[in-house]
Amino acid sequence: MIDHNNEPFIDDLDFLEAEIAWVTLRSARVGQAQQQRDDAASTRYRKAVWRRPNNTAEVEVPSDLDAMLAEEQAARAALDARIKATEASGVTLGIQKLVRDHDLDDADRSTVLLALVPCVGTRATDSIERLGGYAITGCVSAEV
Repeated sequence: MIDHNNEPFIDDLDFLEAEIAWVTLRSARVGQAQQQRDDAASTRYRKAVWRRPNNTAEVEVPSDLDAMLAEEQAARAALDARIKATEASGVTLGIQKLVRDHDLDDADRSTVLLALVPCVGTRATDSIERLGGYAITGCVSAEV
């Protein structure tokens, strides 16, 4: 994510692009965690241990989830700081107005944002559509 030094968002599209970048980071981390859980349950990363029943062993799963989480959290903090800077400048972002006018909670806000993801093209949907187990281009499922 590009560091804008807590600059206010230029417009709603600028804001949406930053949110989509964060969703992409988060989706990549969640997808990696899901993959690691799946791999731990399978034998794909197991190495053979001599004279063990069923040839089971410790699961060797590469773990970079901590780094992914740190990057995601840093991006979220930068995004939140820019939202505050935008509000402080007197500009109200469309999503903020929608949340306030309809008394939406964080889950509702996230759902609205996810529904907007396909509007920016497949580059944004690639990372999140795999989370629901479906490979329908441009589709953000209810499971996701």
